[in-house]
Formats: sequence, structure tokens, C-alpha cells
Amino acid sequence: MMQQPKFWKNKNLFSDMLLPFSLVYIILGKIRNFFEKNYKSNLLVICVGNFTIGGSGKTPTVIYISNLLKKLNFNTVVLLKGYQGKLNGPIKITSNHNSIDAGDEAVLHSKINETWISNNRYKAVKLIEDRNKEKNLIIMDDGLQSQSVIKNLNIAVFNGDEGIGNGRILPAGPMRESLLEGLKKIDLVIIIGEDKTNIVSKIKKLKQNIKIFYASFEGKPLIINKLKSKNIFAFAGIGFPSKFYNLLKNNNLKVVKTKNFPDHHKFNYGQLSELVKESQRCNADLVTTEKDYVKISEMNGIIKKYILPFPIKLKMENEKFFIDELKKFLDEKN
Repeated sequence: MMQQPKFWKNKNLFSDMLLPFSLVYIILGKIRNFFEKNYKSNLLVICVGNFTIGGSGKTPTVIYISNLLKKLNFNTVVLLKGYQGKLNGPIKITSNHNSIDAGDEAVLHSKINETWISNNRYKAVKLIEDRNKEKNLIIMDDGLQSQSVIKNLNIAVFNGDEGIGNGRILPAGPMRESLLEGLKKIDLVIIIGEDKTNIVSKIKKLKQNIKIFYASFEGKPLIINKLKSKNIFAFAGIGFPSKFYNLLKNNNLKVVKTKNFPDHHKFNYGQLSELVKESQRCNADLVTTEKDYVKISEMNGIIKKYILPFPIKLKMENEKFFIDELKKFLDEKN
């Protein structure tokens, strides 16, 4: 998944020059959707996705929703494509698989929920139905733009810091589809972090009565307390690394140095060795995201012992109302 270039933040000459290619992207998307299966599963299907490339917070949101559903006595399976994994699927991810096989997000999900990956979501849903008679709900991590499987509930996640950038379609902007078209199929919206780009106003203008919920990320108190009195050298290979660094700072942790890598970056031993040496030079603990550490933990050698993962979880404002909305949709569709 690519990093968002700076010119995607506003409408400018370079973005204007790419608009014809955006039209091609839109046409190809319509052709793909025309030929997709549009399969209706006998299991409930929830899709958690976004309209932009990378960094919205889908994966922690899926984990949060799956935990809520368990409390509501739903048995859940997570389905995703397994981005950057070598396996096409459909296949259930087990402890025998690693991030090279299935991608970092799938491995992270598999530690919490039964998880499947597949380039073809329809084929995966069919297998999940056949092999999991007791499972009654599938949560898709991403897939709002795909019509291969009919969803019972569509949830769009927005990064409050970034919003939708210049609002243009790839490659002229960060959007996979227009906000207008995307919202037509959305049931609930989650804004993660402060709404710095006024995205709520833009959404309300297009879909006035849609339910919007606000959330934030928080770290685990045990890890925060462990790092309280220490200097921190933080690094991340995610869509928007600054969100991770700001989370550390907002927990009153002393971040003395940071290092950015591309989203879903595959670290090598040499890179990590340099990071360890630099952290020692500035007398700091080396800290990274839980998603990045999935790949690092699979590496041979002792280098990973010098790096601390910083797990996060989603905290929903008005959680009771969010649960009520979930129950309303699931009761209607069940």
C-alpha cells in the first residue's frame, strides 16, 4: 500500500494533470463491479472499510467490533485479502502462517479471531459457510468497493486528521471512489481522532441522517507505565506514522526521535540493527506499532528483543449507542 503523496492534500496543478487517469480508474472499477458475483451469503456480513488509500484505522476497528459482537453472542470470522502476502487463498490463517504468507494484518487478526484471506471474497465466504456451520457472522476488513459479496452492514472509517484529502479519485487524489458514490451504500460512519478537515460537514451535506460515531486510539496502561520515565525512539511503517507518534506524546511519553518507513514495510536485519544502534546513541527505548512488530517478531536472531511493540485499541465515544445501532441492523437482517 503506497504512502499518500503531499499533492493529494489539496487541489493543485499536478493533481489536475492526473484527472484523466482518475477517469480511467473509475471506468475500470465500474467494469470490475459489473462482472463481480454479488453473492448473498446465508451468514451475516459486516464490512469495515474506507474511501481512501491507507491509514484510516480499519484493522483496530474490526478488532473492536468483533469484541463487541462476541459480547452479543455472535460467532465471528474475519475476512480480508491478505495484502502483501504471497498466498491468494481462500485459506484459513493458522499459527503455521506468517506475514510473508498472509500479510501483517491477517496475522494480527488471527491472534484474536478465526481469520481467512482470499483475493476472491466470494470463494472465501462459500468456504466459511461450508466449514463453519456454527459461525453466524463474517467481518470483512476492507472491501467497500467490491460487490462480489452482499453486505448486511457497511461501516466507513475516516482518519480525522486527514479526512479525504483533496477529495479526488486515484491517482489525482487519495479516493478509491467519490464521497457521494461511497456514502450511498454506507450505514454507519466512524471518525477516528479529531475532525481536523471538517469531514463530518461534508458527509452530512451528502447524507444528512447518517449516524456518525467518534472514536480514538489508546495504549495499554501497562506498556505506558513501563515507558513513563524513559526516552523513546519510535518508528513505524504505517499509512500515517505521525498518528502513532502523537499517540505516544499524548500519553505523556517522551519521544526524542522518530523514523518513518513505507506502509506495510518489510524490515530487514540491517535496518533494525541501525535503529538499535541509533536508539542506544540517544539512550532511548526502541518502540514500534503492534502491526510492524508482527513482521519483526518473525525474524531470526535477538534483534527483536531490543524493540518494544506498542499495542493500541479503539475507544468509542457513546459506545452504548454504537452497540444499539449494531443490534438494530443485525436484528433487522438476521
